[in-house]
Amino acid sequence: MMIDRLFILLTIGIVSTVFLFSEDPQPSRLPVTSEDYDDVISKMKEKRTDEIKEKKKQRESLKKKIEFSYLAHQKNYLASFTDQDGFIWFYDEGNKYTYFLGNFYPCSMHMWDMKFSCSEAAFQAAKFAHRPEIAVRFTHLDGEGAWKLARKLSYIQRPDWYQVRESVMLEVIRAKFKQNRELAELLQSTGDSYLVEHTSRDAFWADGGDGTGKNRLGYLLMQLRGESGGVGTVDKPKKYKKFISHKI
Repeated sequence: MMIDRLFILLTIGIVSTVFLFSEDPQPSRLPVTSEDYDDVISKMKEKRTDEIKEKKKQRESLKKKIEFSYLAHQKNYLASFTDQDGFIWFYDEGNKYTYFLGNFYPCSMHMWDMKFSCSEAAFQAAKFAHRPEIAVRFTHLDGEGAWKLARKLSYIQRPDWYQVRESVMLEVIRAKFKQNRELAELLQSTGDSYLVEHTSRDAFWADGGDGTGKNRLGYLLMQLRGESGGVGTVDKPKKYKKFISHKI
């Protein structure tokens, strides 16, 4: 009995030894052919490309979340202005929540086979529709630069400008809000507010700073708001008149 057990243990030991030494003691080697090398390089590139795509996707997702959050925040402010005052004034970045209503607000837009950086540049370019070589110069300018160039060249602007300027402005702001979805959403968020461009710099498009201006841009924006399913033009509320009286 003891001999049998010893024989079994000895047999197991011999088999284990043979199996151990039959394994390849050499570690796996790197590919030695050019085809294998190219295959490894190709897989490494694919992996790197996939990693870059994934990171880009994550950045875009984060950007959209931030933009959505800011848009919602801005809509809330616009709604509060409407509820509290009944009017919303805008002009430049001094009022960051309403700056988007102004023509100097940076937003890419295409009109007349040209690309502009803001609606002001497009509007000023229209003054020189009869001179394409001049109109195209406005595609490289921001709002302030476009306004200054148009004033400098006012002596050669189209002769019918004062007859068509309001229809051109309406065409321009329609394009602005149609081509920039988030701005269209913000315009609708103004509810039934009286919209007014408040500055002493202009008494035709704005209110002249003291309420005596025509505020034609504000009225056209309210008209556009109505065309898009919101509330159209409304009268000046009492709080706006009070606001102006404190400014004078």
